[in-house]
Amino acid sequence: MRIIDRTGQALGRTIARTRGVNDIRRIAIHHSATASGNSAIFENSWRNNPRMGAPNAVGGYHEVILLNGDLELNYLPTRISHGVGGNNSDTYNICIVGDFTQMQLGNVQLQTLLARIRFNVNRFPNVTFDRVLGHREFPSQSTSCPAINMSNIRSQARQTPTQPSTENTSTHIVRSGETLTGIAQRNRTTVAELQRLNNISNVNLIRIGQVLQLPTSSNNTTTSATLRVGSRVRVNQAARTWATGQAIPAFVRGQTYTIQQLRNNNREALLAGVMSWIRVTDITVI
Repeated sequence: MRIIDRTGQALGRTIARTRGVNDIRRIAIHHSATASGNSAIFENSWRNNPRMGAPNAVGGYHEVILLNGDLELNYLPTRISHGVGGNNSDTYNICIVGDFTQMQLGNVQLQTLLARIRFNVNRFPNVTFDRVLGHREFPSQSTSCPAINMSNIRSQARQTPTQPSTENTSTHIVRSGETLTGIAQRNRTTVAELQRLNNISNVNLIRIGQVLQLPTSSNNTTTSATLRVGSRVRVNQAARTWATGQAIPAFVRGQTYTIQQLRNNNREALLAGVMSWIRVTDITVI
């Protein structure tokens, strides 16, 4: 799955009304009610539509999930789009391409949808999983959109994705006078990583003879030369913000992901699963 950034070309991007991130309280899930399509095709049909604000029309969805599971990002969260009549000022709109009154939601689109729900619930302080609603679940809406079982979607989104349990580690027997700080420096890793691998809370007082798990990587610094699409990486415990500036949720730090895409001369990587861009200095190849 790819993330396609359309924020520089989406319909009405410069004239859409704005809000603060804390003003976002709901996520609306839509379907396009078409057998195929993408944001550009939908926008062509909206340009002269008074419901979209024509002649100064603004598009309908912050995100569009394509048939192949790729994601189009159209607007920053602080831009108000048209999605649910009378309910847009506090709503973030996500559309899945397809007519689910006639077809089934495929697994590839489902996985993208679940990943984006989890990501957005975690980055918007006033949104919970219970506030992820189908278009038809909003007040005063006479529609079947998105024609999927939203109770099941919310239930699946709440479940934490399974992360690989295998660790690439070696072992080390603690010697007299050694500290975690010293061991981390010698192995060119971090104290936080040693604590994560060994469930140790005390930085300096560890038992002589204790066997520690150490990362097999000899260098904790990730460079663009070591990365490629498909690389497995771990998010560093010290990482605090995504490349886009939003805070990295605590549950992401220390977890392992696959690189989906690279950009900015390989200085930023897109992590599958959370579908977010991170600086390569904030990840470690495993």
